[in-house]
Amino acid sequence: MMLVVCIPLLLLGLTGYIKSGFDFGATFLHLDSTNPLIIAFFAGLSCIFFSLLIALWIRIAKISIHDGIIQGRNYWGFKNSFPLEESVSLSKFSNNGINAIVLKSKKSGKIYISDYTERLNELLALIDPFVAKNSESNK
Repeated sequence: MMLVVCIPLLLLGLTGYIKSGFDFGATFLHLDSTNPLIIAFFAGLSCIFFSLLIALWIRIAKISIHDGIIQGRNYWGFKNSFPLEESVSLSKFSNNGINAIVLKSKKSGKIYISDYTERLNELLALIDPFVAKNSESNK
């Protein structure tokens, strides 16, 4: 992330520096020689902060199954869990570029499973028998 932020800024500054005939004062009128270091430090610090926020967000999106109970997040990001025996249907969900699979329960709402979940095929293979059993019993 730091490279994505700092390389374009560095290239823009370098382009302006070359266009001004290698005159630092003309290129960066309001900067002295220490300000770019301070800017780079705070850009790096903000990248680290936002990377940690993204990592925390990814961590809370995990899906787990323990003792026949699946646990994940609902549409609003709140934790939801229910027994796999209550699983009724699986359906696709897509909104603003977020693609997921929705696991619906008989009584306990829904769990949204991201398409980018690690080992998604194994997870769906665990869930499918319960969904098939409950969809047959609803007919």
